[in-house]
Amino acid sequence: MDKVLGVSVIGLDIKTDIERLRISSAPIDRVVLFEDDLLSVNNVSIERVELRQYLEGSDKERGYYSLITAYLKSSEGEIELKFDEGFKGRDPLPEISLILMRYVGLESLINRLLIAFNET
Repeated sequence: MDKVLGVSVIGLDIKTDIERLRISSAPIDRVVLFEDDLLSVNNVSIERVELRQYLEGSDKERGYYSLITAYLKSSEGEIELKFDEGFKGRDPLPEISLILMRYVGLESLINRLLIAFNET
C-alpha cells in the first residue's frame, strides 16, 4: 500500500493526498503552468504542471466553494495534491496562477510535488 503525505493510496494511476471522491469528476477549469519535455529535476523529466479547479458547492452569500489542486505529470508518474480550497468565486485560477508564477514560483511548486511523489 502506497502512502502520499500519510494518506493511503491503493493501486491508483495518480498519486494524491486528496480523498478520491473529491477529484473523481473532471475539473471545471484548469490552467497549464508548464508543458514541455525539456525540464529535468533530479533525473525526473517534467512533462506538465497545471492547476485544476473542482467545484464542490455554492452558498448564496459566500459564492462558490472550490477545491484547487496542483497536478504534475512526469517520467516517474502523475501526482495531484491539494493546493487550496474555499469560497474562491467562479473563476479563481487566472489570479491564483498569476500570483504563483510571479511571486511564489513555479520551481517551488514543482519541488513540492516531486517531494510528495517520492515520499511513497
